[in-house]
Amino acid sequence: METGWTRQMAEAIRDHVDGVKRWKQATDKKAIGWLLTDVPEEMIHAAGALPAAVLPGELTLTQADRSLQGFACSYSRSVIEMMDTGKLDYLDGIVIPYICDTTRCLDLVVKHHHKLPYTECLRIPKDITRKGAIRYYRQELERLRNSLAAHLGHYPDAEELRESIALFNRVRGKLRLLRHMLAEKPGTITAADYLLAVRSTMLVPKEGAEKLLDMAVESLASLPASDDPRPRVILAGKVPEPPGIIDMLEKSGLRIIDDLLALGSRYIMTDVDEEKEPMDALAERQFHMLPLSGIWDRHPTRASCLIERAKETKADGVVFLIQKFCEPWEIDYPGMYKELEEQGII
Repeated sequence: METGWTRQMAEAIRDHVDGVKRWKQATDKKAIGWLLTDVPEEMIHAAGALPAAVLPGELTLTQADRSLQGFACSYSRSVIEMMDTGKLDYLDGIVIPYICDTTRCLDLVVKHHHKLPYTECLRIPKDITRKGAIRYYRQELERLRNSLAAHLGHYPDAEELRESIALFNRVRGKLRLLRHMLAEKPGTITAADYLLAVRSTMLVPKEGAEKLLDMAVESLASLPASDDPRPRVILAGKVPEPPGIIDMLEKSGLRIIDDLLALGSRYIMTDVDEEKEPMDALAERQFHMLPLSGIWDRHPTRASCLIERAKETKADGVVFLIQKFCEPWEIDYPGMYKELEEQGII
């Protein structure tokens, strides 16, 4: 059911391009786009720019196949489509995390087209179990910091980073309150509305997002929980696209109680340690985030986090949202399915 805060968040999503343009005009600053959830937005924010997620909607792909093969995932091809058709012209640059072969290609293609004033690749460690991984990534973040400073004209110091980290931690904390209600207070918030809140937070200035989240938390906190006999499921995968699929799943008779999506709860589950040196803390956050397909981590199996969360929430099953041609997920899925089946979860 539409409420005041969901209406405003939905409008913020529909209006996000014009919203970014208005912000730039009012502040005389730049906007830097980012992909997926492995780009430290705090660094962009501390450097004085607006970090804005690039979240493709429902697009007809007419240009992308000239630059990426048809077997590249639709997320990457949609980014190319948006760039080639001028839909990213409101941005002053983009940061692309290298987390799979397709994102590495995407970075090179975007640079080759020269349609954005600034393009940077953030090289995520592929094996975070190695002793030198954290040191390497700390140096990579410093490289990104210098690159952003050269483009934006401002090098973010430690205090500016701390202020940005505190703001982003507050926003993530408020989104986690909504996530908790989704699992523990049936009838107060739907998964569609929760993921609407996550998505809108990725697109708008965090200062404005924080106010909308305060409104959401306040309006939901007093609502009583109600009985909901529908099967309890967790979403797993990469991207909840198209967004309407969440509402479709709920209307089909499932109660979505949580998600471990890359462009979902992975975005909010891990804060940056505010007590540590900011750049060290930003590097460490990456190593504590929810495991991502394509990156070797310290968990015994790919399915271990999903099994643990399913048991914590007493989930009846898991629904995988896997994009066609997302090779890391397509490789991981059979083994994950088998382990979940052995646990009686799926």
